[in-house]
Amino acid sequence: MIQFFKPNPKNTGCACSFKLSAKDDCIFINMIKQSSWDDSKKRGSFAGNSQNQKMLAAVKLNSSEIGEIISAIRRNGEFNSFHDSVKQITRIKFSPYKRPVKDNPSETTQVGFSLSISKENKENSQDKSSFIIGFTFGESVKVESFFLLSLAKIFEKSIIEQDNKSTNAAQSPSPRKQEAPKEEAAADDDLW
Repeated sequence: MIQFFKPNPKNTGCACSFKLSAKDDCIFINMIKQSSWDDSKKRGSFAGNSQNQKMLAAVKLNSSEIGEIISAIRRNGEFNSFHDSVKQITRIKFSPYKRPVKDNPSETTQVGFSLSISKENKENSQDKSSFIIGFTFGESVKVESFFLLSLAKIFEKSIIEQDNKSTNAAQSPSPRKQEAPKEEAAADDDLW
């Protein structure tokens, strides 16, 4: 698992974790909004929102989506996905992260990548929340490396399962082959 904590004095920060589940062949993304800021210590906290579902987001990325995020980092592009469940719609976006240039605020410069997740209740479109976190280029390398390792672990598990199935199939007794009647056997021999 890797985690990122990005609190800020405006109390609009976000924390994010990526956790591999080899059992489910996926990566779970969990995000939480900042709950407070201690100006004297210059430190933010997220604990106050740990039980508030509106301040939490959880997303499951399959291996194709993991690959798409790796591709977005490598080509400096964008990845968008849409998850539709019984109760909510979730949108995921991973894209270049740009900030205004200090000397010229009308211009922007890329400083890394950002991940945004928005969720909306299907029965009440007013019940929605969004989460965003930025990753520097160095942090983006960590994300890419973790995603690559996760894919390798998912594939490794799949290979082991396939090998086990092949081994079990080879070890199980095969049904006895029935002999064809003599006339049919002769006819089959003529075909080859």
